Amino acid sequence: MLPEATISHQSAKRLRIRIPSMKGDWSYFRNLGDKLVKFKDYEVLQLNPLTGSVLFIDERLDIRGIQAYAGENGLFELRLKGARTVPLSRRIAEPLSGTNAFLSRATGGFLDLPGAAFLLLLGVGLFEIVRGNFRTPPWYTAFWYAFGVFTKSIVDKASQKEEAR
Repeated sequence: MLPEATISHQSAKRLRIRIPSMKGDWSYFRNLGDKLVKFKDYEVLQLNPLTGSVLFIDERLDIRGIQAYAGENGLFELRLKGARTVPLSRRIAEPLSGTNAFLSRATGGFLDLPGAAFLLLLGVGLFEIVRGNFRTPPWYTAFWYAFGVFTKSIVDKASQKEEAR
């Protein structure tokens, strides 16, 4: 009988699987590592026998592929019941992450996509004030959106740091 594994953490690029029954079993995790090296459908693999966990990091994680490989090779039985699905908002935002990474690299980390949106909307608001256009689109709406984009990026970064722990 294969040890039971569950998904303890899942995000767009990370998947942590816990195998509670093998916690502390160094030989099991050594063997698991040797077999998962042959799988190669990930960028980074981290095994932690102390916590009984396996961390996969990749741009496009295939949970079903990991589940099938583990079952076929007698590694563990991955239970997907209770696995978190990726929210719609994150699925919509994911394509923008490449643009965000490019902008961040191009500016040496000085500016990211939320920062650019913030500056753009702030500039539109200031332009409308200078032009004397207080009707449509209202300058205060541009300021409000700029503030919303800026605070959302701060909240997202804080939640990413929290998920990494």
